[in-house]
Amino acid sequence: MTRQTNQELFARRREVMTLAHKGWTQVAIAGHLKIPQCTVSRDLADMRGFWRDFPIYDFANVRTEQLQKIDLIETEAWSAWERSQQKKQSAVLTRGKTGEQTRTSLHDQYGDPRYLREVARCVDKRNEMIGVEPPKVPPERAKLEVPECNLTDSFRLYLKLQGLFGGPPYKPVGVLNAEHYKVLLAEHERDPYGYARWFEKADQENSEGSDVAADSSVEHGDQAVSAEDAPADDSWAEGSP
Repeated sequence: MTRQTNQELFARRREVMTLAHKGWTQVAIAGHLKIPQCTVSRDLADMRGFWRDFPIYDFANVRTEQLQKIDLIETEAWSAWERSQQKKQSAVLTRGKTGEQTRTSLHDQYGDPRYLREVARCVDKRNEMIGVEPPKVPPERAKLEVPECNLTDSFRLYLKLQGLFGGPPYKPVGVLNAEHYKVLLAEHERDPYGYARWFEKADQENSEGSDVAADSSVEHGDQAVSAEDAPADDSWAEGSP
């Protein structure tokens, strides 16, 4: 019975300390826990003394406990990242002559990068606690400057697209599915650099331009004057007989 009372006492003191770390005043803590303010003051003093002496005899257990907390946070961050990639459902309520109607729709989500930053923070903190130093950039690489050009921008775009679509098999994104990817891959194998598609687009634009010019000539009819029908001199433009 005494052991259980001591556990309850320690739990109350830890809660008092937690609220104090959140900026609560002693009066607010006393009102929240329904205990006298002098008890709050005594609990804070006891907990400060406990944490001051704690590393002397139980540092290894504290280190293990903190590593377990980091593992838990990392697990939750990974779960939140996966949830942020799931389709998001939204509903719109409209009122009309026929009454209220609800329309639901699904939207693709590409993941919230904040959760990945939290995972990276957990990894760094764990490495710091177990004494693993992050890899150092070699001096020759640290001084290397990447040239800014179209090719560099293209490679940055490639990395972004690789993060979006992943590697084979590509994950469905938006309206694209596995069957669409097969068609696009076959098209790429036939024309790796897109020359055929570029020429096809250029021919289509030229064809559309010719059609527009022909239609314009038909609309003007007799008003259009060709070079063969025009007089040799400029007298017709000046109104001379």
